[in-house]
Amino acid sequence: ENTGWASGAWGTILKTTTGGISWFGQTSGIGEFLWSIQFIDENTGWAAGNNQMIIKSTNGGDNWSIQNTGPLYSFFLSVYFINQNTGWTVGSDGLILKTINGGTNWFIQPGGTASRLVCMDFINENTGWIGGRDGIILKTTNAGGNWFMQNTGVDFEQSSINFVDENTGWAVGGGGDLNRVLYTSNGGNNWIKRW
Repeated sequence: ENTGWASGAWGTILKTTTGGISWFGQTSGIGEFLWSIQFIDENTGWAAGNNQMIIKSTNGGDNWSIQNTGPLYSFFLSVYFINQNTGWTVGSDGLILKTINGGTNWFIQPGGTASRLVCMDFINENTGWIGGRDGIILKTTNAGGNWFMQNTGVDFEQSSINFVDENTGWAVGGGGDLNRVLYTSNGGNNWIKRW
């Protein structure tokens, strides 16, 4: 409850064990910008960033190992794991990768877009959403086997997306000083501007 991590420029990883009152640096071992970090428990976590970089820790961030994603020439903007084995990463050029063995191997899932994908949220192993540039929100109900476009009615980039159940969710995005909130009560079939 008091432990958390943050990532940033040039491989920076910060950790708190005091609920954010104080932070200390951890060494990632890489010099890449890390856009996203997620831990599923106090020991196991992943960070994703530039130059198709995904790193994994199994000891609370004290040590990190590079995950092999193949020669993709892309960058990853978000990483999300539903459990110790199953996870996704998304990034530039509409790239979606999935792993079912904790990141040892990754395979491409077709998302049907070439737009940059920025954020994602899953409520279980099958149902999840991805937000991205140009107002794009993608949804899957079969663990990413198929992704389909949801109509948001907006053209700004989604920077964060969060669902509390299969129906209720929010997406936040914008640019510059302009931020917008979208809300859905039917799993993303319809999105309503709330700000």
